Amino acid sequence: MLTVIQFRTDKSGPHELQCIFNKAQKNGLKWFDIYPVNIFSPLWNISEILDILSQSKAVILGGSGEHGFYQLGTQSKRKNEMELILDRIKPILEFVVKKDIPTLAICFGHQLLGWYLGARVLSGKPEFKEVGFFKISLTTQGKGDPLFAGMPNSFYVSEGHKSAVVFDRIPNSVKVLATGERTYLQAFKLRNNVYSLQFHPELTYKENIERFNMFADEYASVPDELKERLLDFQYKDQIKANMVFDNFLKLYFAR
Repeated sequence: MLTVIQFRTDKSGPHELQCIFNKAQKNGLKWFDIYPVNIFSPLWNISEILDILSQSKAVILGGSGEHGFYQLGTQSKRKNEMELILDRIKPILEFVVKKDIPTLAICFGHQLLGWYLGARVLSGKPEFKEVGFFKISLTTQGKGDPLFAGMPNSFYVSEGHKSAVVFDRIPNSVKVLATGERTYLQAFKLRNNVYSLQFHPELTYKENIERFNMFADEYASVPDELKERLLDFQYKDQIKANMVFDNFLKLYFAR
């Protein structure tokens, strides 16, 4: 079972699941192999979620176009929702890390995992925003990690975030696997099986355009030069990040 922890309550939630299923299906998984759990759902208490995780072969911590760490300093409904997310996700992350459950934290999930590990999740500066397609580079440790098997040393990925994970000091338990041209920490590994990615390996070029259009208003303040990256077709055939998602599934669902 592949459990997907979601933080979305709008139409991007079903879209996220569909994108994940599109890749999972190619790797031999069926719909009934994927178990979505929404962090906002009143149907689940934390003990029930932990029980589900204990039965899972792997876990995905999804993204969120609605919520972000930048909302914590506001006086809005979103601030309250962010506080709820942090309160509910902490025991889940503690469980996943302690049990070393195979995990792929994506974008917002990556920021949550960084926060749990004591990093600062910073917003407000241009370099913390990435919308469109950006080149990342593997570190020495990244080049030797099975998550990036068959990948070139540098490649383009789909991005869509306003905040960045910044460690004042990288914990000994964290291996930096990839860095970016704007946002430095693009991928890291915790223990043996917990992976964290700032980018979206589940999105193809077309799917990233679809996701962007869902949040056009949210991205109104994004500089034009970043939007051009999203719409520039030169990147269409250079998006290699889907291979990372495939590698994750092959690592833990090989049959």
